[in-house]
Amino acid sequence: MERLTLKDFDMCHYCSYGTTCEHHADNQFPVCEERAIYGRLAAIEDILGPDYDLDRLRALMEADRDGLVRIARRPPLESECCGNCGHFRRITGTARGADAGEILLDALEYYGERAQVDMILEEMAELSKALLKLRRAQKFREPGQRLLMEDVAEEIADVQIVLDQMKLLFPGWETWMQKKLQRLEERIEKERTKGAVERRDAGDRAAAAGGDGPAVRRPPGDGGSGEAGPVQGESEAST
Repeated sequence: MERLTLKDFDMCHYCSYGTTCEHHADNQFPVCEERAIYGRLAAIEDILGPDYDLDRLRALMEADRDGLVRIARRPPLESECCGNCGHFRRITGTARGADAGEILLDALEYYGERAQVDMILEEMAELSKALLKLRRAQKFREPGQRLLMEDVAEEIADVQIVLDQMKLLFPGWETWMQKKLQRLEERIEKERTKGAVERRDAGDRAAAAGGDGPAVRRPPGDGGSGEAGPVQGESEAST
């Protein structure tokens, strides 16, 4: 449908009432009902653009009322990035190519939100399987570990592609990421402090008992049967 209103158009100059309009006589143009209606329609058409489809707009509004519409945040354009922050560009997907953001949005639109959510579940399962195979090969020192590492890298790429699409669907992840990182930092610092205190207390107890530190359990075949023996630097007599 073509646009009906004109931008920056003052309808009072072409109003059929002319100088007989009571609003014109009182110099109250803003309260003119016809002027308000024209202004409201012009504002709507400014949003819709020069050409729009009322049937499509109606379908979109009905879908939005039913909760079926989710507005995905547009990834930043290359011109909007500083070009130096590799971490930020990697998060948004722009580091993987100038048109990576467009490809992600195109995939969401073409396959649909639900299909891509199912896809990330599948890709994460495949990554888990690849990691389990690699861990088992490393544990038993099996051959072919390099190929298994390449499989893991490939699955990581698959997961990352779909994960970037999930970031577009659920833009609140950035706030949660900051909270989770802060919580992780606090947990690490707390555990590091706790470990230092425990080591210090163990040393204090060993010194009070007449030793230089906590006892070290000797493995069988190393001069003992697994019983605790003196630590390095401690004499046999002191035990």
